[in-house]
Amino acid sequence: MKEELIRIENGKIRKGDHLLDIDVEISRGESIGIISDNLMNSEAFLDFFRGNLRLEQGKVYFLGERTSMEETGKRITESTMILERKNKFSPELTAWDFLVALRGGIGRNGKKEQLKRFYSPEAEEVRKNLEIDFQWRDSLVSLTPLSLCRLYLFKAWFYHYEIMVLGHITEVLRENDIHKLMEYVEYFLQRGMAFLLVDQESDFLFSHTCRIDILKNGITCYRLFPEQFEEETLIHIMRGKDHGKERDMDKISGKKEKYSSISAPVLEFDKVVSDVTDELTFQIRKGEIGVLLDYNYQTAFEMRKIFLNEKRWKRGQIRVNGTACSPAGISSMLGKEIGIQLENSGKKGKTLYYNLSGLENLSSMLIPKMGSRIVRKKIEKNIMKEASEWFDEELLRQKVSEWSPEDRLRLSYYKWYLVNPQILICFFPFSGTDFLKYRIIMDMLTMCAEKGMAILMISTDIEGICEKINDANFINRIRYINKK
Repeated sequence: MKEELIRIENGKIRKGDHLLDIDVEISRGESIGIISDNLMNSEAFLDFFRGNLRLEQGKVYFLGERTSMEETGKRITESTMILERKNKFSPELTAWDFLVALRGGIGRNGKKEQLKRFYSPEAEEVRKNLEIDFQWRDSLVSLTPLSLCRLYLFKAWFYHYEIMVLGHITEVLRENDIHKLMEYVEYFLQRGMAFLLVDQESDFLFSHTCRIDILKNGITCYRLFPEQFEEETLIHIMRGKDHGKERDMDKISGKKEKYSSISAPVLEFDKVVSDVTDELTFQIRKGEIGVLLDYNYQTAFEMRKIFLNEKRWKRGQIRVNGTACSPAGISSMLGKEIGIQLENSGKKGKTLYYNLSGLENLSSMLIPKMGSRIVRKKIEKNIMKEASEWFDEELLRQKVSEWSPEDRLRLSYYKWYLVNPQILICFFPFSGTDFLKYRIIMDMLTMCAEKGMAILMISTDIEGICEKINDANFINRIRYINKK
C-alpha cells in the first residue's frame, strides 16, 4: 500500500462570505485528476494550495498523523508546489534567482548545502532526465513554456516537495509539449512524488491519472476510477444537486420543450442597480428573447462583471426560477443553467476551441469532461445523429480551424442548443458580422427559444437588423426591455 501524503476530510475553506467544501486524498506516486463543473470552483481549489485560502473546518492528516488546522497552511506550503498557466515574472528575474536566490532565511550554511545539492551527481541525473535546455542566467520571461515547466519540476525535486499541482497546463502547452511534460511527471512519480492535475481536458486526465475527483458546486461529489466508468455513473454525475434526471436526458436526446408565453419567469431583475447603470427591472420567460438595448456599452460592461466575474450589484435582486441569487450562486450556474454567448462567437479565441473538431467542441460542453471512453463514444454517437441536420459528419470530425466562418458561427450557437441551459445571455450577437450572417444568428436563436430557453440579448442595432431581415419567427419572440 502506498504511503498516504495528505488527507482532508469534510474540509471547509473560506472565500469571502462563503464556506467551500474541500476533500483531498493523495498518496506517494499517485497522479490524481481534479475536474470541476465550474472554473471558479477549481480556482478556489488552487487558491487553497497557493496558501490564499485558510481551512476552517475538517480533519487533516499528513503522513497518517492528525494535523491541526493552524498547522495545515504551513504544511501545505512546505510540501506543495504549484505549476499553473498564470505566471508573471520580472524581466530581471533569472532561472537561478527562481531556484536559489529568492529562498530566504537559510543562512550561510544553508546556501552551502544548496550548492552542494545542485552540483551533486543526483542533481545532474535529474537535469539530464528533464532535458534542461536553458542557461541558469537566462531570464524567466525568455524561457519557453516547456522549459519553465522543467524549471518548476527541478525546483520541486531540489527542495523535496512531495506534491506538485499542475493547474490548467493544457491551456498553455502545445500537444507535443504536454506529452513531453508528462514523461517528466512519470519520472518523478516513480521517485515517490505525487501530482494533482487540475484541468478541464478529459482526454488529458484519462491518460495521465489513476483517479479523477469530480467537483460539483465546490464539493467532491464523486471519485471516478477506470473500472467505474459506466453510463449510469455519467448520468448521475451530470444531473448535479438540483437537476432531475428527465431534464438531463432531454439534453442528451435534444428533446424540445413547449413554449408558453404565460409560464413563470425564468430570469428576473428586480430594481437592480450597479455602479454605472440605472435601475433595471424586467422578467424573461421560457421561449422569449428579451432585448436590452445598450448604446454606450455600459450595461454590457456591468452585465459581464455580474455574470462572469462575480461582481456584486449595489442593490436589488436577481432571481432565477424565483430564487434570489448571489454572485457566487450565479457563477455556479454558468455552463449549466446559464449559458453565455459572447460577441463574434464564430471567431478564434471566443467560444470555440479551434484545435478541436466540431464533435469534440460539442461533446466537451455536453459531457463535463467525465466518464469512460465507452460512454463518451455512445454520447458522441447521439450528438452526431442530432447534429447531422445542421452539419455533415465529415465536417464535424474536422478541426474547427478548417471550417468556414458561417459554419463556425452556426456551431457556436448550436452547442447551446445541445446543452440546453435555462437562460442564454447573448452579448451583441450581430456585432462584427456581415449582412449574410444575420439570418444564421436569427435561425439559431429562434431554435434555442423554441426549445424553451429564456434568452437575454444585449444589442445596439437589433431594430435596424429586424427591418432588413424580416424573420417573423424571430421578431415575434422579441420583447424589448428598456425601449423608450
